Amino acid sequence: MLALILTRLLFSFSLTTASPALPSPTWANLPDGTKEVVGKPGGITTCEGFNFTQLCHYNCCVLANCNTFPRDEWDKISAIGVDQGASCEFYEGEQCLGDSIKVLFPGIQDLKGWLWDNRIRSWNCHATELKWWELAGN
Repeated sequence: MLALILTRLLFSFSLTTASPALPSPTWANLPDGTKEVVGKPGGITTCEGFNFTQLCHYNCCVLANCNTFPRDEWDKISAIGVDQGASCEFYEGEQCLGDSIKVLFPGIQDLKGWLWDNRIRSWNCHATELKWWELAGN
């Protein structure tokens, strides 16, 4: 099992380093109408297309709280970027229920390779100093 996790991590990292940079606007709009600088722990980028293509959304920066995506984004996520300084868990059910996948910076540009394409409905992030290569040890 550890070998499978490590292989998937290395595969994902090699794909991420060969792909275009994550979309990273200077500012993100928050639900209350204010703006927030991107790149903070807890910020995530989700895209409908592999390699961070098609329609993308940036959500910032609620830590240690379950967040449910709007219904029109359910089951449409094919790539996830996680800002540095957080570990995020993405769930197939609302309210952080059901199966989940843990994602660290820089993210996963092809969820299909992890069998998570178009399955995500909610997420929860926590501040961490954990690096992607250390994930296999958890």
